[in-house]
Amino acid sequence: MNIRIHAPHLPLTEAIEDYVLKRITPLEKLVSDPSVVCEIELAKTTNHHKSGDIFKAEVNMVLPDKHIYLVSEKADLYQAIDDVREQLDQALSLRKEKKQTLFRRGASRIKDIIKNFRRT
Repeated sequence: MNIRIHAPHLPLTEAIEDYVLKRITPLEKLVSDPSVVCEIELAKTTNHHKSGDIFKAEVNMVLPDKHIYLVSEKADLYQAIDDVREQLDQALSLRKEKKQTLFRRGASRIKDIIKNFRRT
């Protein structure tokens, strides 16, 4: 999985980049295709003095069979990264479970057909 990090209105420090890579890289085990690109965009949504700083983390991942787009807005950049990581983990786990369930249903159906074939 290729991870691309963009921060158009935010200084992308090495600490932020390392944190993002540390949080997102373990999710590679849920993606079987190594050519998948995961684009992460970090930004500050507002510069208004009354609203305070609100940070946004977006993840855009295009898989061979699915497109995943997730957004999280929090008061802290690291919280936004953690939140979007949890959402991505849930989405990828659900995708993996769905594929396994579909395979198992098909396999059990074939097994039933073979059992019925042997009886006759």
